[in-house]
Amino acid sequence: CGTTSFLDFREQGLPGILLFRKAVTKIQGLAYGRPQGPEGDLSREIRELLGVADGIGLDRVSAYKQDHLKTVREAASRKMVAVHVSEAHWRSGEIELAVDSLGSDILVHLTHTKRAEIRMIAEKERKAAVCPRCNISLGLGVPPIDRLIDEGVQVGLGTDNCMVNSPNLFREMETALAVMRDKRPGEVLKMATANAAKVLGICHERGTIEKGKAADIIVLERRENMSHAGDIHAAVAKRAGPENITLVIKNGHVILDRRRRR
Repeated sequence: CGTTSFLDFREQGLPGILLFRKAVTKIQGLAYGRPQGPEGDLSREIRELLGVADGIGLDRVSAYKQDHLKTVREAASRKMVAVHVSEAHWRSGEIELAVDSLGSDILVHLTHTKRAEIRMIAEKERKAAVCPRCNISLGLGVPPIDRLIDEGVQVGLGTDNCMVNSPNLFREMETALAVMRDKRPGEVLKMATANAAKVLGICHERGTIEKGKAADIIVLERRENMSHAGDIHAAVAKRAGPENITLVIKNGHVILDRRRRR
């Protein structure tokens, strides 16, 4: 689907991270480790995970006591922390714990986030990753993408659980645009590229095509599904798919070339 960099919430502790490192080779995979639980020496487990992981990714704050959340943040002081929050309506009150007690850098889902909570996220300069397709598939509602953007929150786009969805950012962009009140295809396209790089903390080297950055580029062909498009941003977000990809370039090297097949 043209993805050259992604973040994975890696389960199964240290063995899960090591398996991930073996599996992901041609593209950039950031692995956020998940501790097995708050029992035992949590601080030690976090440090062991961060010996091989790029950050810490918790499934939810409600699984931890407040002092455990602070332990996670202190043990991961030099790396990023992410957590799933407010995915379902019955998981209210998670935002404050995630922002203040855990100090999470990335908040995932935010499906049932209130306006005041969004303002707090923006004031604390926390970043968001939304997964509208998965939320809809599970009947959990849709994230308030418009409000997040309007309040100045950096929003990236994710697919969430691969057992529910295919890892297809084209279809995720289409869904995100469909659920937004104000149809802003340019913003949706940034959520899958430039903004996603900002959320992951890799925007200094990826996410946009600029001199001095790594050459991570996909080239799309205007085929029948994108013909006569008046707005190219809308065409990419609503119509494009893997079938439009002719080239995938990673760090300046071609890793997929479909031109020879045509």
